[in-house]
Amino acid sequence: MSNLLIAVGGSGEHVALAVSRLIYLGALPPMQGLIIDADDGSDLAKKLKSFDSYENKEFRTEHPLPGCASLLEPFDPTFAATARQAKQAQKPTGGNTDQFPAAQTGVPFRALMRGDADDDSGDVFRALFGPEEAQTDVMHGFFARPTLGASAFAAQGGKLIEEVVAKARSADMCIVTGSFIGGTGAGVLPSLVRQLSEGGVTARLYGVFLMEWLRASDTGSNVVSAASMQNNAMHGVEYFFKHMKTHLTATALVGPPAGTTVPLFAATTPADNMGEAPSFFPLAAARCLFSMPDTTSAGKGSVNAFVVDEADPLELLKKPWLDGKSLLDYIRAFQKCTALLNYYCAAENEPNRKKVVDNLTSKFGNQDLIPVSLRAGLKTYAAKAKRAPSLFGGDEAFAAFASDFFSALRHHQVHMEKTVSWFDSVFKAAGGLPVNDVEQLRRDGSKSLDLLKEYWGATIEVPQELISETDPKAFAASLATELRTRLLAKCA
Repeated sequence: MSNLLIAVGGSGEHVALAVSRLIYLGALPPMQGLIIDADDGSDLAKKLKSFDSYENKEFRTEHPLPGCASLLEPFDPTFAATARQAKQAQKPTGGNTDQFPAAQTGVPFRALMRGDADDDSGDVFRALFGPEEAQTDVMHGFFARPTLGASAFAAQGGKLIEEVVAKARSADMCIVTGSFIGGTGAGVLPSLVRQLSEGGVTARLYGVFLMEWLRASDTGSNVVSAASMQNNAMHGVEYFFKHMKTHLTATALVGPPAGTTVPLFAATTPADNMGEAPSFFPLAAARCLFSMPDTTSAGKGSVNAFVVDEADPLELLKKPWLDGKSLLDYIRAFQKCTALLNYYCAAENEPNRKKVVDNLTSKFGNQDLIPVSLRAGLKTYAAKAKRAPSLFGGDEAFAAFASDFFSALRHHQVHMEKTVSWFDSVFKAAGGLPVNDVEQLRRDGSKSLDLLKEYWGATIEVPQELISETDPKAFAASLATELRTRLLAKCA
């Protein structure tokens, strides 16, 4: 059993990405993830499902938040599958096409709700929803219209909630996250929380909800407006205090302080193409996941606000996380490890690669001391070799293995850089991450090789499960992951 994070809508996906990076960083303990959103193909969804490695076809980083590889759509899955197969561009039949350009193509809301039916259900639909709402492409979201999200979720007949409740029942602690400003979160969260509470889930049930952390512009061609998001937030909070909070063990509300003049704590503009918008607030929400169990002394239904110190915008970097280390400590270890991997993998350092690989497979400079377990694994890929030669030594199989090994290592280096870059972008409004000695490491290659000796140690013992790999590429990837893990531990 483990903790379960249920992330709803685009805001929930932002929090899930922040949590994934923090687990990858080592600052949060492992947990499971479950994502509910209508838009399975957005840039944000792709980044979350692949943990930002969907561009790499050969090597993928194992997702730190298992369960996020696929999204659950908040409507009837049978309809969704049929609609996706039949989906084609549709011309708008009315409504303001300038204000709702992205909502005018694809599968319309009226198809999901049988709004064209010549019976009472069709009459009710047409009485409740106008042309713009009826034409909203539900396969791309609910476009800050909670009534659409709530209606679609109610119409799915309980299939989705049964799956969610079943997973929540096996969790030690269940955290539901999302926001009240959009269409999916504001529409789905009230019913979801109630059904989890009443569905026999005995785990501690927490809520972490984002307030007006995104602010759309009211100029230009926009799918949603700032006014609609503000209106959703106002009604969502009112409903939460009246009907939702008592279903939860405790809740944290996270959003910009009223009247703040600190750029880091201001609302963020939504990203183009439904992508990720780097912001302080999903990271703050992830912090609440870590500290939430300490907030239950006030009794069930307690509500807490995430409080920032406007005089110290970088305070969150200094707070203790897992193992009592600060977030900045974890980030600096990543920076140091990334600098080392960057040097090892750089094309201009190819003459040193042989030295690096030799050092990984033996005590430094002594090939006779290759660990037995690693030698056995390498012999799998060089049956003719009486003992494991250098990975750059003549044998084509070893040359291919070496190439795969460094490609996998490069993938780790790039992915770790992306993670650090995200934290830097989050704190950009406060000047970015504090400068440390990492730049010096990047400039000083000889020091980098000296640090390899210090950090890696005498030998590499490959776990037995890696030795059983029959695919050379998989073995190379596993060995690279082992190196990255051990190197990071020494850099901490």
